[in-house]
Order: sequence, then structure tokens, then C-alpha cells
Amino acid sequence: MNRGETYIVKTHWGTFRMDARSYRDYLQGKSWISWVPGRKDADPAAKGMLPELPPEVTDAALRLRGGASAEDPYEFCLRQFPGACPVMPYKERMGMLAIDEMPLSFRSSNGLKRAGIRDFGRLQDILELEKGLKLVRNIGVKSEAEILHGFFNACYERLTDSEKALYWQEMLERADERNVSVS
Repeated sequence: MNRGETYIVKTHWGTFRMDARSYRDYLQGKSWISWVPGRKDADPAAKGMLPELPPEVTDAALRLRGGASAEDPYEFCLRQFPGACPVMPYKERMGMLAIDEMPLSFRSSNGLKRAGIRDFGRLQDILELEKGLKLVRNIGVKSEAEILHGFFNACYERLTDSEKALYWQEMLERADERNVSVS
């Protein structure tokens, strides 16, 4: 996170613009909301302050974003891009999130913790290695699949709407490069 960056966060209370420090507190689950229900002046969406989509995002990427929001994003990605390995929608700001944020079984969670993988940043580092989770002792094929699924979904749900659209645009471009058909 860089000082001076602003983040847009949508919650069930409304849409908020936060500086880097407030956003870090939000990710850590600290109480940060000072908005009072009914006060429209505190809602960035009411002021038209939400960022517009980047110009390089196509309608196809927006359709994929909509489809992924209606169901499990990881399963949706696998179905839309058969035979292609999905790119993790990981962003650096997620690095300090605890792996407990993912819905993992006891076995998978303990395997990661025993290997010293306690946050998203460390897990992403391991996944970037050639053998990835195969290097972690006591993580079998089922646990590996569960961890990849959980990590993908946990990262994807923390993306802004613009970042989700950019993610799907990147997946479309990768499919074009590899001449992979999109479902």
C-alpha cells in the first residue's frame, strides 16, 4: 500500500473511499466506519466518486465478471477457460491477510501453518515456485486443490469491481495468446 492511494470498498452499509491506513485497518477487521445510515454525503457512490472502468476492458470481460459474481468464481473460471490454468487474482495489499480468511479444512489449514505459511503473501510466494504446494509436507492432491480454490475465491472477492473486470480482461488476452477457446 502506498501513501496517497485511495481505495473504494463496497460493504452492506454502502460504498466508501479510504486512504491507505484506513484500508489496512479495514483488512485487519478493525472498526473504521464513521458513516451514519441516511447521510448520503458520506457515500462516495452518491457523489459520483466511484472510479470508471479502464478503457481497455471489453464487453466480454464485463460479461465474465457478471457471470463470476453469480456463482463460484474459481469454478466459473475453470469452466470458461478449459485447459488453462487460472491466474490468481492476488494483489499486494492482500499480503498480510491471514490464511484463516480462507474456508479451509482443518488438515489443509494445519499443513500450511506447520510449513510457516500464515498469510496470503507467503502462500502466493509458494504458489509462484515451480513445484508450488507440492513442496509443503502433508499437503496432498485434495488439500492442494482445496487451498487453490479457497485462495482464488478469497482473493477474487477482495478485488474492486474495476479490478475484477481487468482480471477477466487479462484472462481473455491470455486465452487469445494461447489460442484457447472461451466457453
